[in-house]
Amino acid sequence: MLPNTDREAALMLAERCRSAVEGKQIPHAASNVSDVVTISIGLSTVVPSEATDPSTIFDAADKMLYQAKQKGRNCIEYAWPRTTSDDALSG
Repeated sequence: MLPNTDREAALMLAERCRSAVEGKQIPHAASNVSDVVTISIGLSTVVPSEATDPSTIFDAADKMLYQAKQKGRNCIEYAWPRTTSDDALSG
């Protein structure tokens, strides 16, 4: 949770984290995907209101995490929950 953090700042922080972990070049011999430790990040941002259900935000971020892993890992996927009951949009 990053209160008072807009989309651009959240994406910048996520990328800094992803890049820093990759830059450490920590060996990962047990991985079938990469020789070094990497991270995938699922990110979701919203301007909350009293009607905002926090689980919607976490569910969207979790969905994006699995999408990032499906895309080959070591990346960031971003979503924002809609104000309706529709699924999250990726961006």
